[in-house]
Amino acid sequence: MTFAGFRSPLMYPTEEQPCHAATSPVTDKQKRKAEHIEKGYEEKGVSRKESEERAWRTVNKQDKGGKQSGSGRKGAVRKKVGKK
Repeated sequence: MTFAGFRSPLMYPTEEQPCHAATSPVTDKQKRKAEHIEKGYEEKGVSRKESEERAWRTVNKQDKGGKQSGSGRKGAVRKKVGKK
C-alpha cells in the first residue's frame, strides 16, 4: 500500500536487491532449489540475471510463495457427509 507517492523499498526490488527479497522470507530448501534451477538455466546459455529471476519465479510458483506455516496449509481434504 502506498501513501501520497511513498513507495516501500520492499515492494519494489532494486538492482542490488534480488527479486525474491520483495516477497516473504524463504526457507533454506527454497534457496537450494533456486540455486539448482539457476545452474540449469545457465548451462542452457541464459544470462546470470535472467536465470536467477526464472529460478525464483519457478520456486515461488511451485511452493506458492515464501515461508508457509500452520496446519492444513496445503489445502485440507474435506470429507463429504451424506444424509442418513
